Amino acid sequence: MRQGMAEWFKFVLKDAANNFKGMLESMGCKCECSEVDKFVTDTFNFESASWSVAEKNAFHTELRKPVWGLRWPLAPGP
Repeated sequence: MRQGMAEWFKFVLKDAANNFKGMLESMGCKCECSEVDKFVTDTFNFESASWSVAEKNAFHTELRKPVWGLRWPLAPGP
């Protein structure tokens, strides 16, 4: 399962035609950081409403890894 998740993150964050990293960078070039952070936070909270705390924390932990080069505004919770 870990290998499958690693491949999914790699594809979505770096390899897909409209990848996640590119989308965040594009928004960051057109909007203020605080606006992008609010949009990302609101969107994530809506989309992950049914996720467990562990799932959310795992997602935030992964996206904050330097390997992805993202400025992810959400952090794992307690």
